[in-house]
Amino acid sequence: MVMLQLWCVVDRLAHADVPAATAHTESILRDWPGHGFQMQHYHHFVAKLMVLIYSGAEREAWEFVERSWMRWRLSMTPMICMESALSWNLRGTAAVAWYRRTGDARARRGAARTSVQHAWKARPIRPQMPWQP
Repeated sequence: MVMLQLWCVVDRLAHADVPAATAHTESILRDWPGHGFQMQHYHHFVAKLMVLIYSGAEREAWEFVERSWMRWRLSMTPMICMESALSWNLRGTAAVAWYRRTGDARARRGAARTSVQHAWKARPIRPQMPWQP
């Protein structure tokens, strides 16, 4: 069900319906406890970042990444290749979007380096999970 809600967010953004995308994003965790960082929290993390970046709230997106990142790092999510790569990509995207907004050339170079570092770190983690090739 949570995965369906994530795709509803993507669909709403594709139709430029930010209020509906925001409502779907908040519904992902409505009935889920706040402790830990399970897949429901991960899908909320991805959906909220997509909505914030799409709606032009770059600073809020970057602050949300910074607040959420340690919980993500301490969870099992980084051990799943696809989710790890997407998370690092979204982190880099939020950094670039925010630093582009500042207009500071030094900050832009820092964001570019950050994105490259994130892409490099997004390489699959092996062999923590037995089903990974």
